Amino acid sequence: MNTCWLAQTIRALILAPGATSIAASTRNRTSSVGMGIKQLFDYYHQCFISSDRAGMFIESAVSIPQDLKEHSFPCLCNRNVSTQIDGRRTLHGGAIRGSLQHDGLLLDSGGELFRGCVVFPYLGEHGQIASASGYRFAKRVRKGQQCVIHWQKPTPEFVLVKNMAAIKEIIHEKAYF
Repeated sequence: MNTCWLAQTIRALILAPGATSIAASTRNRTSSVGMGIKQLFDYYHQCFISSDRAGMFIESAVSIPQDLKEHSFPCLCNRNVSTQIDGRRTLHGGAIRGSLQHDGLLLDSGGELFRGCVVFPYLGEHGQIASASGYRFAKRVRKGQQCVIHWQKPTPEFVLVKNMAAIKEIIHEKAYF
């Protein structure tokens, strides 16, 4: 097997159109994916605004720090975002769901990471959502569930390593099966 051909194939699989390097390609993809994250948290914020119960929970919860109680962009994940996104078998719905799943905000099962939580997003240095913390607001938390959930947007380096591992797995399957 020609390693030069293999390197070109891997590079073609990873690089976005117009990118000159893998790192530039990863930056371009994560910035476009950031729009899906922003839209998701905008939707969660609208859910929070329309829910009186979530506001009362924030005021009365002792587990939420005082600085978060005064957060300017509180959100509510009421488990119905999947009704707002096209089905996963459509091109648009599959792309959005795939990118949110890639970022860890949607689970493999299609459920939401922050289901049943009041969520507080944190902005990064470029004004994009970089991480978030969610506090469950149910009267009881199921056995095995966490009361507080933390999420951090994957870094471009993490995305690159994850993509390279997937490519190695594909190559291994093609070579040995």
